[in-house]
Amino acid sequence: MSLRRLSNTKSAPPLPSPPSHLLINPRILTSLHAMDSHVKVDTPFDVNKLKSMLHDHPNQPFIKSVMNGLRHRFWPFDEGEWKSEEEEFAGNYAIKDCDLNTICEFRDKELKASWQNLAGHLNWLLNVLPWGWPALTELYRKMSGKSLSSRGIPLNAAIVADLSWLKGVIPAAIGVHFIDEGLWWVDEADMVVWTDASTSKGLGFVYSNRGFCYGLEPCPPSVQIDIFFLELVAILLAIHHVATLASPPRQLPVWTDSLNSVEALNALHIAEFLHNGPLLAITGIALCTNINI
Repeated sequence: MSLRRLSNTKSAPPLPSPPSHLLINPRILTSLHAMDSHVKVDTPFDVNKLKSMLHDHPNQPFIKSVMNGLRHRFWPFDEGEWKSEEEEFAGNYAIKDCDLNTICEFRDKELKASWQNLAGHLNWLLNVLPWGWPALTELYRKMSGKSLSSRGIPLNAAIVADLSWLKGVIPAAIGVHFIDEGLWWVDEADMVVWTDASTSKGLGFVYSNRGFCYGLEPCPPSVQIDIFFLELVAILLAIHHVATLASPPRQLPVWTDSLNSVEALNALHIAEFLHNGPLLAITGIALCTNINI
């Protein structure tokens, strides 16, 4: 997390709560009671552990509002026009093709809006877990170029896999990287790793006078080897290896001659689907260990 984001939480106002007139509205209370068994508030966060970690945060009103939101759900910043909407009634009688087309267009807008809402909620989460950004690559790729009046956006296997990865990694990451700053100098490193890859020889990495090399099987002339993918895999192998050591390093600089890999790990975003797999694996190790890469 950046210093600027950390400073913002020190002065941020508490997150909004539902207006009191809604909490005492008998119609709303009756509806909530009737739907009690159908509405479940769930979160991958260990809220009690997180609250304990933030007990000495200087802005406790803000922290308490975040804890309350994680336990009972968050209230949107826009309260809406509740009173006027309760008093209004608009009939919806679709009897012509033009009416049905209008309804379908509105439905598609709502589908797009729900995708945008999902991305917005995840953006908030990833402000404190930035290593999770690659999980949104395919989501944003699917949304790009779609206008609000266009057709709906169906899920695909890549998006489901990426979001499932994020859901699975978050519980293991909480308590490790939630409030880590992650800024340090190279001379503070506990270990230094060098990685490299070749389209004809293979890939490998070295550290502390130890070297590991993985050869490539010969490929048919018609097969084009993606060197960027191999460079990312070399970095992944190195990080995975040191993460399994009896005493893994805390600060780990990784040196590579692949500018594409450096850019991908700095931006946590790639342009091609093929490269997102090793990038997700690298960030997963960073999220679930105490290694600062």
